[in-house]
Amino acid sequence: MSMPLSSITLVNVERVPLSLCCSGGTALNLNFIECPFQCDVCPWEANLSRRSAELINARVSDIIELIHKYHPDVVMLHGGEHYASKEVIQILKEVRNNYSGIIGIKANISRIIYMERHFKELLQYIDLILIEFVDTTLRQDIYKDMQSILDFLQAMATRKYVEIVAIATSINGVESLTNTITTLKDLLTSFLIPVNWIFLKPISLSHKLNTLNKIRNFNIITQAPFESSIEIASTLCISCKNPIIVRQGGHLIKLSINYDGTCKYCGRKYKGFKYPKKLIRIPLEIQVL
Repeated sequence: MSMPLSSITLVNVERVPLSLCCSGGTALNLNFIECPFQCDVCPWEANLSRRSAELINARVSDIIELIHKYHPDVVMLHGGEHYASKEVIQILKEVRNNYSGIIGIKANISRIIYMERHFKELLQYIDLILIEFVDTTLRQDIYKDMQSILDFLQAMATRKYVEIVAIATSINGVESLTNTITTLKDLLTSFLIPVNWIFLKPISLSHKLNTLNKIRNFNIITQAPFESSIEIASTLCISCKNPIIVRQGGHLIKLSINYDGTCKYCGRKYKGFKYPKKLIRIPLEIQVL
C-alpha cells in the first residue's frame, strides 16, 4: 500500500471525535498525512509531509489483522484528505469484505462539496462520514454558496450517518464557525447531526461555554469531546437538557441513554445513536502499527 499513512491507533471513539456513534467504544484510526490545506495548526497528523513523517509500510492484510485482533466499533480513515484516491477505495473494498462493523471517513467540506460523483462510488463501502469544518478554510469561495453545502449535507445525511467536527484556531474563527453552523441549523436539527468542537488556540472556558450554549439554544447537539470541562465535553439531551453522555478529556464517564437510543430522563429518541460493543471508561490512545 503506497499511501501516506503515518500510524494506526486504537482510541476512544470520543477522540475521533464522535458523539452519538458508539460513544464509550473504540475506534481504529488509520492516520493519513499530506493534507492539501497546509494549515498552521492541526489536531491530526495530517499537516505532516513525507519528509517529516516516518511512514508505515502497512498492507491491507495488516489492517484486517488488527481489526480481528482489537474488534473496534469503528474503523476510521482519518487525517489527510486522501479519500479521492483509488488506493483508498481499494482499502475500503477489502475492509468492507472482511468487517461487518462501522467504517467511517473524515473529509473536509471544502474538498468534498464538489465531489459527489466520486462519493457515489465510495459510499457503498462506508457507514459514517465525519465532515470537517475548519475556520481557516471558511474564507474560500466555496463558503459563499451555502446552498451547495446544504444540498450536499442533506444528500449525505439521507444515505449515511453524519457527524460534524468544527475546528477553531482562533477566537475570530470561533465566530465564523458559529455563524456557519447557525446557518445550517434547520438541517442539523432535522437529521440530529451532532457538531463536535475542537479548540486549538487558548480560548477562555467561559467563551467556549457561551459558544456551545448559543448553538445548544437552537436544539443542535453540540459538544467539545476533548475538553477537560465536563460541562463542555458532555452531550446534553435537546429536550430535557440533562447530560445523556458524560465525558471528559476524550473518554466516557457515564452513559444515560438506552440501547435503543432513548434518553433515560425523558425518553427522547436519538435515531443515530449506536451502543458500543463494550464500554471503555479509561483514556485510550495506543499506536498499534
